[in-house]
Formats: sequence, structure tokens, C-alpha cells
Amino acid sequence: MCPCCEYFSIDYGEDGLWDICSVCFWENGGEGPNHISLGEAKLNFKKFGAMNERSLKYIDIEGVKKYSKNK
Repeated sequence: MCPCCEYFSIDYGEDGLWDICSVCFWENGGEGPNHISLGEAKLNFKKFGAMNERSLKYIDIEGVKKYSKNK
């Protein structure tokens, strides 16, 4: 599950480390590679659908239909 958008689009563990969520573009590896805090990224996802505005052009617009969301 992506810690930012909470869709099951990336895995945890060795296989999921450094994976990028196609729904919100959060890179699974903490704040370092994202250059933004998880809290701020979550707020951004709620506002406009990506972890930051620059990432909007990279997200899969069908991602919310492809993956289930944590409830």
C-alpha cells in the first residue's frame, strides 16, 4: 500500500523499496527521494490528486480504477 494515497499500488519490503506509486507518484523510500514530507504529500493528494503539482504529468489517471484503496 502506498503510504501517501493509500492505494495498493506498491509493495513494501525488498521488492517494493524505491517503487513509485502510479496513482500519486510517491516514491516508496521515505521523504528523501520525494523531497517532501509524507504529511504534506497526503494533503496535496487530497487537494489535486498527486503528491505535488509537478508530479501530475506522471501519474496514471486510470490508477484509481486499477488499484483498490485501503479502507
